[in-house]
Amino acid sequence: MNDLFRELQRLAVEYDGYLRADAEDSDEASGCVLALAHAYFRTTDEEAKAFNNFMIFLERRRNEMSIATETAVYESRWGFHPVSYETFRKLKFLHKWYYQTLKDHANWRRWIRKLPHNRKGPQPQYCPFYAEKKFWRPTDHGIIAAYQQARMPVPQDEVEPLEISVEQIDKMYDEVKSWVDKQEKSR
Repeated sequence: MNDLFRELQRLAVEYDGYLRADAEDSDEASGCVLALAHAYFRTTDEEAKAFNNFMIFLERRRNEMSIATETAVYESRWGFHPVSYETFRKLKFLHKWYYQTLKDHANWRRWIRKLPHNRKGPQPQYCPFYAEKKFWRPTDHGIIAAYQQARMPVPQDEVEPLEISVEQIDKMYDEVKSWVDKQEKSR
């Protein structure tokens, strides 16, 4: 019975990680956790079947997760990278505009704290994509870490996937690029 308890603890911890990663299967998860509890206290044929189904479910999720975590590896002259050169250029653009937004936001704060008759020139603009409205503080959305990871070459076996997906990078790039283009046209 102690072996069963240890196995249940291990599976519950592992399954909890799956729940946090994907809340889609929460109904199935709660049913499986209940089945685990019943299997620990008294094992009948139904609970044994539920436990087996849970084990099959975990194995299936483990396989899905291993497929999802495999990352594409791109080779450069200096080593290997987790993203293509085009995606790296988009990250570089986003990284540059994050720091430009910090600078522009500081200019805006200096401008806005003055009395209206002391303000010179138009109100400074900063990229709204990086602005978190409730704290009035720019946020990087994981771009800095992704950029630092993508720019440094590593050996092939040490390449790790980025925290943000290529689709997210493309979406962020489109948003920031459209704002930058709009600002350049208005000047």
